[in-house]
Amino acid sequence: MPFMDPTDPERPLTLVEIRAMLDRARREAEAEQGTDLNLLLAQWETEDGADQRARQSGKPSAV
Repeated sequence: MPFMDPTDPERPLTLVEIRAMLDRARREAEAEQGTDLNLLLAQWETEDGADQRARQSGKPSAV
C-alpha cells in the first residue's frame, strides 16, 4: 500500500516527497537533540560491523 498524501488522501506520495519529509524530520530531530544523527548512525554501523566480524571469526567483539 502506498503512502498517501496527508492533505489529499486520494493521491499517493512520490518518492521525492517521502524523502523530503524524512529529511525534514531528521533535521528537526537533530535540532531538538542537538545531535548529528548521521554520526550516531555511523557509530552504530561501525559497532554492528565489529560485532558481525567477531561472530564470523568466533571471537568476542571488543566494541
